[in-house]
Amino acid sequence: MAKFLISPTEHELIKKLGDDAIISPLPEEKGADILIYSKNGIYGAQRKSVPHDFIASVQDGRLTRETSLMPNELKFYEIICEGKFRYFPNGHLAVDRKNPSRYTRKQITGIIFDIKFVKGINIEYTDDMDNTAQYLKWTYDRLNSSTHYGLLRRPSMNSVWYVPSKEETQSWLLQSWSGIGPSTAEAIIKKFGRAPLRWTCSLEELSSVSRLGKSKAKELIESLEGKVDASSLSSVLKSSISSKSSKSLESSASKQQEAKLILPKSFFDSIRAKLQKG
Repeated sequence: MAKFLISPTEHELIKKLGDDAIISPLPEEKGADILIYSKNGIYGAQRKSVPHDFIASVQDGRLTRETSLMPNELKFYEIICEGKFRYFPNGHLAVDRKNPSRYTRKQITGIIFDIKFVKGINIEYTDDMDNTAQYLKWTYDRLNSSTHYGLLRRPSMNSVWYVPSKEETQSWLLQSWSGIGPSTAEAIIKKFGRAPLRWTCSLEELSSVSRLGKSKAKELIESLEGKVDASSLSSVLKSSISSKSSKSLESSASKQQEAKLILPKSFFDSIRAKLQKG
């Protein structure tokens, strides 16, 4: 199954994408050169080599048509600028190393601004056609991925040159709560001798989590509990839970027995009435 629908004018790009691409008139109907039909919606990209094709499309009106069609026809859309805009010292766009364009840096910046902020179309820059093909393959994978953790991942304390201590790790963890900074986290640890947090599962239970091995699970438990036997920790936890459950059941049973001994006032009234009649 083809991943990309490519405009008939994109001969070289079709070769770069190989069997993943098929030629179709559909992209041009939507103002694009490339279409990707993903489970999350249709993606379209217009490829512009910089500066020649970009400037030509401004002059002949193609860019105006394309930037009008894409937002109306597609869910995801962008312009891929292949290459970099370079300028001469006088501010004019360089067509090549010797020849300037009549367009200035200010005019190009204005066109880019309108594309991004007036039309709402993203602009992605690539180095060359190989890079463009690589970017499109990556885009296909991301569009069809069910998980996107890029913005949810917390920065790690670990680095190539430094491994944090147990106390520093606990401080870093405490600071994940709003309103707790380094000084407050330090005060908490100083007060209790450690972060007052604990794992409520055993080493075996934690290591059974997908993509989390036994050594990592042990490291996670020890980061809060210290050097303890994880299995005994599990026994203590289970015993504690069992004890609490047992006490809860005993209390409930006691209350039920007490409830059985409490008779309503109407019961005694009826006995008293019978005695008076007798």
